[in-house]
Amino acid sequence: MLGKCLVFSSLEEMQSNFRLLWDNLSSHGIKAHTLHSTLRDSDKPVPPAKLSARLSSYPRHRLRNTLQADLQILGDLFVEDMLRLDSGRVEFLESAIALAGHFRSTHF
Repeated sequence: MLGKCLVFSSLEEMQSNFRLLWDNLSSHGIKAHTLHSTLRDSDKPVPPAKLSARLSSYPRHRLRNTLQADLQILGDLFVEDMLRLDSGRVEFLESAIALAGHFRSTHF
C-alpha cells in the first residue's frame, strides 16, 4: 500500500518551512487533522495553460485611442463633481442626463 507523508530533510528545511511544520504537527494542527488536508490537497492537478498561450489569434488588450481616454477622464471628473453637489443640483443633472439620453435614442 502506498501512502503519503510530510518530510523535512534537514533542520534548515524545517526552519524555512516552519509555518507548514507548525500548522500540521502542532497539537492544534493534529486535533484539527490539518496534515490530512495538506496531504490530500497535494493531489490536485495543476490547472491547464491559459487558452491565450495556445491561440495566436486570441484577442489582446487594446489600447484606448485619444478620444476614448479623454472621454474616460471627463466621465471621472463629472462623477467626482456630482458627488460634491447638493441634492437640488443633483436632481437637475439627473433630469438633464435623462433628457440627453432620450434625445440621443430618438435622433440616432
